Amino acid sequence: MSATSSRAPDGIWPASRRGRVGAWLTRRRAIGAALLALVAALALL
Repeated sequence: MSATSSRAPDGIWPASRRGRVGAWLTRRRAIGAALLALVAALALL
């Protein structure tokens, strides 16, 4: 019971969670930009 109750509140560690999600999003955006550049370079060849 205590495990679920301690898991429920988001106010304990929202910063670390947000930072992890932000890092994942920026990494995915960087990978997407690199793939777009690669596709554009291949299209120009």
